[in-house]
Amino acid sequence: MEDKNAALLKLLTVAKRSTRLSEQLLDLARLNAAIKAPVRSKADLSELVQHVAQEFEISAVQNQRSIFLDVHSCSMKCNVDEIGILLRNLLDNAMRYTAEHGNIIVRCGYVSNDMGKVYLEVLDDGPGVDPAEQRAIFERFYRARQTPIRGSGIGLSLVAGIAELHDAIIETGTGLNDQGLKIRIVFPLSLIHI
Repeated sequence: MEDKNAALLKLLTVAKRSTRLSEQLLDLARLNAAIKAPVRSKADLSELVQHVAQEFEISAVQNQRSIFLDVHSCSMKCNVDEIGILLRNLLDNAMRYTAEHGNIIVRCGYVSNDMGKVYLEVLDDGPGVDPAEQRAIFERFYRARQTPIRGSGIGLSLVAGIAELHDAIIETGTGLNDQGLKIRIVFPLSLIHI
């Protein structure tokens, strides 16, 4: 019976990984199509963050991780679907690399010292990424060295592509409690609706 349960668990894990890869490949195809015809509308980033974070609540509880939000109302002109994909990939990445009982914080708001630019950031207390590799993790199919977690190397490249489509910059650094990873996306003034 234990062998059967272990085999079923392994099959379920492979099925989840395959489903996630399929979703990411579809997102990549949609992103490539959007390059030709960008559609942007006014949206409140804090509402989008709350919606996407809610999608991860059950998974976070099941995997013994906690997601905290520190969001402030901030409007911007964006492709809501693409920003949703960006945030889902950031949260998925943080969930996979954060250990049991780990924490993830999602923040958004206006950059206080930069004339109203909007930022979105995800921080975790996982193992982090060597500073020398922090730029490379956004390249398609790149996977950080020394990582035991399996992944396709597509998620963060989608983040980079969507940020580029929105003329946003990506900043990386140390996450929570001097460990983990922080990924911060700063959107330009040209997209901001005040």
